[in-house]
Amino acid sequence: MLFHPLKLVAIALLFVSFLNGLDNLFHLGWIPDGKWTDPWYFPLSYLSYTLLTLSYLPLAVGKKDRARLLPVVPIYYFYALAQLIPATVGYLNWFGLRSSTDARIVITMKTMLNRG
Repeated sequence: MLFHPLKLVAIALLFVSFLNGLDNLFHLGWIPDGKWTDPWYFPLSYLSYTLLTLSYLPLAVGKKDRARLLPVVPIYYFYALAQLIPATVGYLNWFGLRSSTDARIVITMKTMLNRG
């Protein structure tokens, strides 16, 4: 939970890198090249994550299931990135419930103190 904001910053950098790659591909010049918008962040992170997933596939599943799961390896990176969305919603929900519960406790305590 402590590193979730860092993950959100990382996905924002990956998104900007992807957009800058498209920008450079089509020669639009909308996104300036810089150290935060380097177009190589996205493809290199995709490649490294895909190679890591490919290397762990023999360790995680048996020989019979490898051929069946091999087509999933190239898209697993996007699935892993997409998991940040429900995690973020869950954390926001938890913080929202916690703050509303804290507010109810404070209101209840004030009401009890005013009665006494």
